[in-house]
This record gives sequence, C-alpha cells and structure tokens, in this order.
Amino acid sequence: MFVNVEELLAAYATGHREFHQLKLPQASLNCAELQEASIVECDFYKSNLSDANLSNTIINRTNFRRVNLSGAVATHSILQDTTLNEADLSGTDFRNANLTDVDLSGADLINADFSGADLRGADLSGAVIIGTNFSQANLCNVKMDDVDMEDVTFADTIMPDGQLRSSEG
Repeated sequence: MFVNVEELLAAYATGHREFHQLKLPQASLNCAELQEASIVECDFYKSNLSDANLSNTIINRTNFRRVNLSGAVATHSILQDTTLNEADLSGTDFRNANLTDVDLSGADLINADFSGADLRGADLSGAVIIGTNFSQANLCNVKMDDVDMEDVTFADTIMPDGQLRSSEG
C-alpha cells in the first residue's frame, strides 16, 4: 500500500493502475494523471484533485467527500458506491460517465458537464446546479431536493420521473 502522494504518483508512472485502500485525506493531487486506473476503497477526504485526469477510471467504494475536483476530467469513468457530497465539481467533465447511485448531495456542480452520463439513483439534494449540462443524461430516480438550479441544459435528458425532456432549459 502507498502511504503518500509521491509513492502513488511514482507507482502510476511505472505502470501500476490498481490502488486499493489508500488513506490520503487532504492530499494534494492537482493536475494528477490517473486515467485508466482502478481506485477502490480509498479515502481522499478534503483532497485537492483539481484539473486531474481520471478519464476511463473505475472508482468504487471511495470517499471523495469535500474533495476539490474542479476542472477535472472523468469522461467514460465508472463511479460506484462513491461519496462526492459537498465536493467542488465545478467545471468537471463527466461526459459519458457512469455515476449510478453516487452521493452528490451538497456538491458544487457549477458548469459541470454530465452529457451522456448515467446518474440513475444519484443523490443531488442540496447541490448547486448552475450552468450544468445534462444533455442526453439519464437522471431517472435522481434525488433533487432543495437544489439551487439555473441555466441548466436538459436536452434529450431522461428526467427523475422517467420522462424524456427533449428541449433545453
């Protein structure tokens, strides 16, 4: 197991892609290249992963509570049983990602891109959803209680009630 950020990044640079049970709360991983990795049962509480590349990554049973992922790229990633509540996800690119049943409650989703993403059963309660793109996303059974929402794109989106919304706005 890796005990610090330097060991994690060095292992990734030498081809290691499976990271399990890491405990790196408040770690500084901004601009980290972690694409095509498997991140399982890890703790990144309050870490900085702004502008990180997590595309095509599998993230399972991981704590990203209060993490900074602003400007990160997580396209085509799979996030399962993962906590992202109260996270800064502003400007994050989740295009075509699978975020089913993910906890995004209280998260900052300003200008995030979820186009083509699967968010079935996710919890967005209390999230700030301004300028967010949900084009062609699946929001079936998503919890959206007490959200701060404006200028959101819902083009060809499956809404929480299962209905298709084909117009923007």
